[in-house]
Amino acid sequence: MSWEEVDNSWKKGEVYWQRRQPGGECLCIEVWDTWEEYKKQLNERLPDAGDPVWGKHDFPILQVLHPTEGLIQDPSYYYENLERAIARGEKL
Repeated sequence: MSWEEVDNSWKKGEVYWQRRQPGGECLCIEVWDTWEEYKKQLNERLPDAGDPVWGKHDFPILQVLHPTEGLIQDPSYYYENLERAIARGEKL
């Protein structure tokens, strides 16, 4: 699997390919571009949450709906658009 940079044009409602196990198509529910934005929203939802587990280098963070993992949050580097995933697969 290639870990080259992705285009970072993340949008709610788009379908992306998960580039880690178990893989598969995921629906993007929410995007947090910065650590500060994520921390603010996290602490609004969970007042005693404190700092996010993600480091500043992990952003943007995507909240996606995965067919087997359910609703999860991951760094965007684990995802790519479907066209790119298909093109990468055809090269194998």
